[in-house]
Formats: sequence, C-alpha cells, structure tokens
Amino acid sequence: MSCVPSCWFPEAIPLRKITAPVITKALLKFFSTFGLAKVVQTDQVCPLRIGHHSTSDDSSAYRSVDEVNYWDKQDHPISRLRHYMTARNWWSEDDEKSWRKQSRKTVMEAFERAEKRLKPNIELMFTDVYQEMTPNLNKQRDAMWRHMKQYKEHYPFELFDKEPISQ
Repeated sequence: MSCVPSCWFPEAIPLRKITAPVITKALLKFFSTFGLAKVVQTDQVCPLRIGHHSTSDDSSAYRSVDEVNYWDKQDHPISRLRHYMTARNWWSEDDEKSWRKQSRKTVMEAFERAEKRLKPNIELMFTDVYQEMTPNLNKQRDAMWRHMKQYKEHYPFELFDKEPISQ
C-alpha cells in the first residue's frame, strides 16, 4: 500500500496481510505521522475500494457477495477509523452529520458547475491514449464521423467542445 501525503514524498507501507485490521493499523500509523493522505493505493496502483472498479468491472467474478457485504458493513477501514476516533472523542455523530451535509453540498455544487460546461472534444476518444494514432484508430475515427454525420439528429454536437485539442 502506498499513501501520498500532503507533502512531496509518497510513503510505501509493506503489508504482510490484506485484512481490515492490518490496513487500518497501517493507515493510523501513517496518518499520525504525516497527516491525512490525498490518495491511498494498493500495489496494483489502484485505490482501495469495495465494489466494482468501473461500470465494465464485475467484482462478483473475484469476490463473493457475502465478502463484499461483510467488508462494507462490519470490517471496513473507514468504519473502523470512525469507531477509533469516536472512542477517543476525536469525532462524534454531530461531526459526522455536519461533514456529510457539507460534503454533499460540495459535491452537488461541483456537479452543477460540471453540467454547465461543454463535454470534452469528441476527438479525445481517439487521441488521449497514443501519441500518434494507429491506422486502425484512424479508420475507426473516420467511421465514427461518417456515422455521426449520417445520423446527426441523434448526436447533440452543440454540447461538445469544438476547440482543437492541445497536446
């Protein structure tokens, strides 16, 4: 597990077992030394999470529903940290409610701002991975544009940024 603190240098923490108590203990040690981390990652360099990683990832292929429910309800590191902090009077139900309310407000304001912006340039679908597009990608892009122009009534082009993409 690695944590990126609020300073320039990340901290790597080797874990012998990947269990909630081991992770929680390592996080508490890190937080008490460096403060809250901006990012917590596993050795696969993906953030710790309970369920699906994306809409195309079905975590039930490698985790049972019971394991996910147990982890989420009983042995989740965030819940354990909350209980630890509450037991020491560092956190309370009122703090939790206030934090949740403010967090929800912050997220909803961010959504509102984002919804007013244009969607990214459609070309990014093809140009954001490779420095130079492959011949196959060029063919796919050309086919997409032909399709979108043929059925333009189904594609709200005015909602997309038309500025050229700076590399």
